[in-house]
Amino acid sequence: MFPVVKTFRPVQNTVGTLLRSTAAIQAARLSRSLHLSEKKQQHVKATRPTLSSGSVQAGVGSARHEDKEVTKKLLINFDNVEKAFSDKTTFEIVRALAVFKICGIKAVVRNADKLYSLASSVLGQSLANTLVRNTFFAHFCAGESEDGVRPTAIRLRKAGVGGILDYAAESDVEEEVPSNAMLNSMATETQARLYDYNNEDECDRNVRIFQQCIDAVHNVTPEGFAAVKVTALGNPKLLEHMSDILSELRSTFKEFDSQGVGSVNFEQFESKMKVQQSEDLQLSSQQLRSIFDLFDSDKDGVINYLDWEKKFSWSDMAAFRGIMTKDSIWTDEDKTMADRLFERVSIVADYAAKKDVRLMIDAEHTYFQPVIDHLVLDLQKRYNKASPIIFNTYQCYLKDSYERLVTDLARAEREGYFFAAKLVRGAYLVIERERAKAKGYASPIHDTIADTHTNYHKCVDTVLQNIERSSVMVASHNQKSIEFTVEKNEQL
Repeated sequence: MFPVVKTFRPVQNTVGTLLRSTAAIQAARLSRSLHLSEKKQQHVKATRPTLSSGSVQAGVGSARHEDKEVTKKLLINFDNVEKAFSDKTTFEIVRALAVFKICGIKAVVRNADKLYSLASSVLGQSLANTLVRNTFFAHFCAGESEDGVRPTAIRLRKAGVGGILDYAAESDVEEEVPSNAMLNSMATETQARLYDYNNEDECDRNVRIFQQCIDAVHNVTPEGFAAVKVTALGNPKLLEHMSDILSELRSTFKEFDSQGVGSVNFEQFESKMKVQQSEDLQLSSQQLRSIFDLFDSDKDGVINYLDWEKKFSWSDMAAFRGIMTKDSIWTDEDKTMADRLFERVSIVADYAAKKDVRLMIDAEHTYFQPVIDHLVLDLQKRYNKASPIIFNTYQCYLKDSYERLVTDLARAEREGYFFAAKLVRGAYLVIERERAKAKGYASPIHDTIADTHTNYHKCVDTVLQNIERSSVMVASHNQKSIEFTVEKNEQL
């Protein structure tokens, strides 16, 4: 069966009242104005800050702006419900209200599977499916096939709303199956979907399913996006292992950069290497100089993180032996499975590029995200030269999200390709905090929602301030964030 495709996806703290739904609809209608056209990009003011290889200039006052009136002259009237629901029938509005009310009942959410099973046993599978299809499914989803999606896509396009066609497939490592106590805690929060990894053949089948999604975008809503989950294309345990290696790569660089300036000279490199070398691997100063020169790609006498990461290769892990502070095991089996993962991702990306469909790579759990970022950056280097085709997703509730965004902006400018991003707040809050608590490390999530709001606006502002070679989707149901973005967009 063709994947379920959706016009939008619920995110944390956004569903529950009709008012928020109204904001989401109007936000979607603004997607074209927020997603700057290439024509407007060509006319941006030359006085705006530009990128450098070491840092990105952020807009001034974005954090303080949140507590002020967003704009003196409202660019969007969120109180105009007539316009927001102009393409909806009375029945659809009543159904939406009923669906949201039911979704707000915690007992129903906690026992949804049991209630569905009960309905199936009492009413029969066919009648139960019909009931769900004409209520919850009809509200949240556009259809089950390309033909089913087409009428919805046409109607939304007339209302100025684009689409993201999304196959609901995502995997997790087995050890992350929550305990009963964790399930009780999680029941009070909106949870992102999961599916169980079975085998490599299933990942191969998912490639074809993603290609069908791309075909549907091309044929039905060509101005839209196709969304991809990397965990649907590879073994989650492998993804977690690869992410651990990449995290160690970044940590090792930070240890070399003892002064925290973002770069390492030869003296720092030599000093650190001599301390951590093992007895069976002793390198001379001349050998260390050769290694340093290998990383110093622009020959400026220092290595920054972009130099450091650029030389990393999964096919030549031996080059990093003795450099990384931990012994990262990388077996032949790991390499074989990684090669298959890279091949699947490349097939999907190449297919999207040939169809001229923008591909949005979804963010996932933090223990998968490093390798997802790594894959996306490689795809952007290959496919974003002429126009933004591959979009990465940044979850701004993560404490390190702004630092990663700034680094990626600088990398794109340095290597000459379009930076493209989807900015969200995040979807795995409960799982991330519970996992951090269970494993004894600091939560990667911002401590307060106010911190998340501030960081989100900071990320939006920074991308817009560097929009000449960037493309951004502000994926938010938050009214203040939409107003903030519209105002900043108007100032360009």
